[in-house]
Amino acid sequence: MDQSFREPRTQIDPRQRRGVGSVVAILATLLSWAALAFLVALPGARAEVTPKDVQVMLKVVGFLNPPFRGKVPVAIVFDAGNEESKKDADTLKGLLDAAQNGPVALSAKLAAPAELATLDTKVVLVMVGLAPSAIDVIFAAVQGRRILTISTDPACPKAGKCVVSVRTNPKVEILFSDSAAQGSGIEFQPIFRMMMTRV
Repeated sequence: MDQSFREPRTQIDPRQRRGVGSVVAILATLLSWAALAFLVALPGARAEVTPKDVQVMLKVVGFLNPPFRGKVPVAIVFDAGNEESKKDADTLKGLLDAAQNGPVALSAKLAAPAELATLDTKVVLVMVGLAPSAIDVIFAAVQGRRILTISTDPACPKAGKCVVSVRTNPKVEILFSDSAAQGSGIEFQPIFRMMMTRV
């Protein structure tokens, strides 16, 4: 072949090569952040309950209308087949036992979702990470029994499955599901309803 007809090589300007490298680096960074956001949003992601969370939960119980009196049984519902869920539930029970003060005495015990249908309880604390099917079991078990359901997962009241969710980090946030409250027969004092965000 006549070498004079050979196609010339395309020369890439070094500045263009550096620009392409920068774009690739930016895309890689964005993808890593997107992956992290996805992992954080997974239903099973753990959210450690803090003493401040527990204090707000106690205040929520104190604003019921009519209020609970005396010794109030509390069920901390967790996934019995998950060691991390059991550990988190034990931690929450310890925090709750240590935070007892005021006119209402909360008596907490751990329970599996299937136990709620026959369990004598007034408050159900729904642990983060429970499967949707377990949440449905809890929801069905509290209907019409005047049982207050509280979670630290905002998705629970947003789905109408829990009456209230409590979060204190980075700020105090209390979400309230009117439909879940009506289903379980729960009412709050008017002044407290003004402090919550209805979802």
